Amino acid sequence: EDAAIMEILEYIENKATELVTYFQRSPCHYLEHFYIGSALRRKKHTKTSAWSAFMHFKGKDIYKDKDSGKRDNIWQLIKNVENYCSLTAEEHTQLITAFDEEKNTASDKPPNLTVKACNSECSSSFAAVVDELEALKQWIGIEALVILVHGSCNLNIQPKVHFTCMAAKQFLRTATHKDPMEFACKLEGYILSGGITDWGFSLTHKEHVKVAKQTIRSGMQAGLIEITGKTDVNFKYLCYEAAVVQEHLVKVVEWNHKHWANSSNLKGGIEALKALASAVKAKTCKFVKITTSEAEERLMHITAGEVLMPNLDKDSAPAPAISSTSPISSATIAQPTSSALLTASTTAQPTSS
Repeated sequence: EDAAIMEILEYIENKATELVTYFQRSPCHYLEHFYIGSALRRKKHTKTSAWSAFMHFKGKDIYKDKDSGKRDNIWQLIKNVENYCSLTAEEHTQLITAFDEEKNTASDKPPNLTVKACNSECSSSFAAVVDELEALKQWIGIEALVILVHGSCNLNIQPKVHFTCMAAKQFLRTATHKDPMEFACKLEGYILSGGITDWGFSLTHKEHVKVAKQTIRSGMQAGLIEITGKTDVNFKYLCYEAAVVQEHLVKVVEWNHKHWANSSNLKGGIEALKALASAVKAKTCKFVKITTSEAEERLMHITAGEVLMPNLDKDSAPAPAISSTSPISSATIAQPTSSALLTASTTAQPTSS
């Protein structure tokens, strides 16, 4: 089959050559007429010309010490070449072999992509992704949100945003309070200004506080679920002793914040919040199991007036600094909170049958 096709192609080219000789027109003029209704196939020349190889090496030898802006054109180079005709057939073969080796070596190197080529590739790839998502939407009913921004200053492309439905676009507006393109520009600025760290992008102080509190909240809830094995359990800070310690026989250790409260109400500055969030994330601050006797002993201490909140637990956090000039401080710290006593006492009361 291939041989028959090549025979026909060769016949067409021969006829085109005859017409060129007769009418003095270019071969492409006739080949384009022959290939009406189909693509014009160009023959790929794989044979290396000895003249091309000679000109290549001669040019390298002449211009090796010159800058690219000071080099002659090809027709000026030809004027300086006089010894090509004196080369033997063996020397022609050596030139061709050396030239082919150099071409093969160059083809193994990665291409030198320009900024324009990179931008074009990004635009084409984004369009292909959009087409694929739209096809998936029609086929199986998926919805998607795609945002493309450049992550380095070497690129020069505008942010691109695509929604497969208006609901996704409205959700982004509602969740971020920003126009989609404004959100894309802000995302691009975050990435270019410093990238992603342990605490996210280059956040503002308010955003750092929000991330830290969210890390504490989600980490403590996940830790309680993991140690109890109950997915419907909730971590209650205000009823910590009754709803957590006594009910599930677990307690919090290594709580390094000076206050004990819901993460939304924690104060003390960003550094204290970050330190606690890091401890929760690293599972240094965590839940540990206790025995029934330990739980009963805790109730006895609370009834005696001690405070056993995690921020004051002698086994998990250092005791707060007490001023020597204030004798009332020790009594204040030892005084249990009314909520702790109330919840502990309620737990300790026996139920009537």
